[in-house]
Amino acid sequence: DFNERLRQHYQETFGFRLDEKTALSLTSTHNQTANAFATAIPYSQTVFYFGAAESIDEFSVRSWVADLLMHESSHLYQLNAKRDLSRIGHAIFGNNEPGNIPVPIDTNPLTFFPVPFLTHPNVLLPTWLFEGNGVFNESRFGNGGRLFSGASRALFYSLLKANLLDETRLTNNGLYFPFGTEKYIVGGYFSLYLAERFGTLAVNRFFWAHAIHYFNPLRLNATFKAHFGVNYSNLITDFLNSYSKAASNHAVELGESLFTAVRATTLNRIGDAIVFLYSCDGRDDSKLIVLDAQGKIMSSQKTLLRDGK
Repeated sequence: DFNERLRQHYQETFGFRLDEKTALSLTSTHNQTANAFATAIPYSQTVFYFGAAESIDEFSVRSWVADLLMHESSHLYQLNAKRDLSRIGHAIFGNNEPGNIPVPIDTNPLTFFPVPFLTHPNVLLPTWLFEGNGVFNESRFGNGGRLFSGASRALFYSLLKANLLDETRLTNNGLYFPFGTEKYIVGGYFSLYLAERFGTLAVNRFFWAHAIHYFNPLRLNATFKAHFGVNYSNLITDFLNSYSKAASNHAVELGESLFTAVRATTLNRIGDAIVFLYSCDGRDDSKLIVLDAQGKIMSSQKTLLRDGK
């Protein structure tokens, strides 16, 4: 019932209907992959993994499955947007990945020249626009979401305060801390900024607006200028400036630092001891750390144990 109501709402806000039914797969509980994914190739589908069902605190949500429905369904609409030639191509070739139409270039019917167009032009949009829009939509329906996470906000403010965010870094995927998490969190705040300035309909219908570029889907700035009336670079600058004051007031807790790592791991208590796995750079084998109640290191040894509870 919730999924049906959500689909109707997304039809209105994204401005179109999905052109085919979507398959939803629920994986085995033996699979330790977290979260979910959505794709339009080779057909419209979403896959929900149960590995993150216990991570509702990290995502600041009340219902894990509702959060996935809201987030992944937004991806379906982002990817599914097709206009003109893309729509015709989909009707003929289905969800083909390259989207090339072979056209004879001479009297030899075996000689072809590919005329490129993308059936799904939005697949080449920057990750932070995809995931940011997903985080924005997951946070709109009273279930919480990462825009309600204090830890996520602290991460955003810390990156901004350290002058690490700019158009190049946000547009491209890189190997910088906090890795892919950055695209979700900063992108979510960017979508929130756009919604506060232009409205939710404008934010979600951006993907329909960009779908017109099926020949050259890299014309990102042209879509921003036509749809929002402001170019891509200026909107990013305005967005970062709008949060700069709040970020400058963001304070770091003072105290002794025992460990520094690129990712957080679960803290466990066994009696009076605190136990957790630790890897500084995320590449070396983890260490099993045992602290006493006062934070003194009782033992530290390499282990082949995997992350988890």
